[in-house]
Amino acid sequence: MRIPLTVLGLCCAAALSAAAGDDQAKALVDKTIKAVGGADKLAKFASFTARSEGKMFGPDFDFVEENSSLLPDKYRFNIELSNQMVKIKQVMVFNGPKAWTKIENLKAIALPKEAAAAFQDYFYALRLVMIPLGLQEKGMTLSLIGEVNIGDRPAIGLLVSAKGKRDVTIYYDKQTALPAKMEINALDTISEKEVQHEFLFSQHKELEGVQFPIEMVWNKDGKKFMTREFKEVRPAEKLDPGLFAEP
Repeated sequence: MRIPLTVLGLCCAAALSAAAGDDQAKALVDKTIKAVGGADKLAKFASFTARSEGKMFGPDFDFVEENSSLLPDKYRFNIELSNQMVKIKQVMVFNGPKAWTKIENLKAIALPKEAAAAFQDYFYALRLVMIPLGLQEKGMTLSLIGEVNIGDRPAIGLLVSAKGKRDVTIYYDKQTALPAKMEINALDTISEKEVQHEFLFSQHKELEGVQFPIEMVWNKDGKKFMTREFKEVRPAEKLDPGLFAEP
């Protein structure tokens, strides 16, 4: 059977267009890695510590937080929540598929499997934003999805897909190539429903040679859930494995 030349031409054109799109997506990733600080400096943040403060909404709390992270899936948060009525000290630990939460002077509680997985989805997506070397990992499929305005600035969208992971969409400022917004559809551990999580990033600042978004807003299903301001982010040469055990 002879295949019409017009069909062959369309197939070739589609293949060339896809290849060009892949090249453009990879070029955007290369540009953002360079803009953030470069591969060598980013590689130092395979483990790191951070301090931040912010607000949670519904119920409303102020919080201060110290975080230890060992990428890709080990995290510990020491959190102090407060409002006019109460002050609470909480520890949350995530170690792969296992996770625990502990309120001061009470016994640690293991999080349900679904909740632990949801938090790992959030961390995975945020890792791709904060440490974009992950976008170059084997098995990543990158696709450009056009331009949008974030505030009054144009941004380029990148769809990130990988087997066994949630799709993540990251928008980069067209001029600076720094991340401006990220979206992921995942479980909301409070409502126990699938919702869109939107993270907005601003006020990038150089910390330890890397440009980090100091201010972050987390919206769930279009409603503001959390604001966070990073005070410090430092690479850590070695973290005690006991940090990521049951607290």
